[in-house]
Amino acid sequence: MALPVALLIAASQAAAGSADANKSPFASPQDEAKLQRAMEALTGGTQRGAHRPKDPHLALGPEKLIRVALQHHSEGRPDHAITTLGDALKRFPGDGKLLLVRGSLLLQQGNTADALRDFEAAAKADPENPAIYVNRAQAYRRFERDREALADLDRAVELNPDFVAARFNRGSMHFNAGHFDKALQDFEHCVAADPHAAPPYFNLAMTREQLGDKAGAADDLKRFLELSKTADW
Repeated sequence: MALPVALLIAASQAAAGSADANKSPFASPQDEAKLQRAMEALTGGTQRGAHRPKDPHLALGPEKLIRVALQHHSEGRPDHAITTLGDALKRFPGDGKLLLVRGSLLLQQGNTADALRDFEAAAKADPENPAIYVNRAQAYRRFERDREALADLDRAVELNPDFVAARFNRGSMHFNAGHFDKALQDFEHCVAADPHAAPPYFNLAMTREQLGDKAGAADDLKRFLELSKTADW
């Protein structure tokens, strides 16, 4: 491991003894070159003599910066997560994935207006990503813009028919609107696409109950309880 730059300078000056002020304080050109390489490693190749520390995220691309932000979020530092994504967007302006993740975190924090702005920008940058439409639909619903939310979920399903989040949310909207046949189709597709996810079975059971299928509802509830593994249920 290389010594910090300041320690390398101190060690070299001590070895030089009584060198005058105009003479290099390094014992040899090789020592000077070694110090320069250490400085470049710490400062990211900045000009000689620069002592500011290197930004550890400087070499990271959007996907790795997203991981850093999500790590901050998972460890209870939501503000750091948002700041990391904001800094990333300064380096990669208009990146659809960065906008999607920042919007999702803002939505979790209740900052719906800013989240919606990020989702709208993300949809322009990456219009084929169904996750953007699922998240934007959630923002629209908070503003009671249900028609736009449903249109976004329709678009997400169109892009990826097996996207469980899109089917689940759209089925829930259909259920709440009393369109139980449509809800049934979406929830059935959810369990077909991911038979080990518990929540769709619960919604499927409630839908079957509304349609008069008591036995089917009981079977779905049983499967939900098997998969949920939650004592409260």
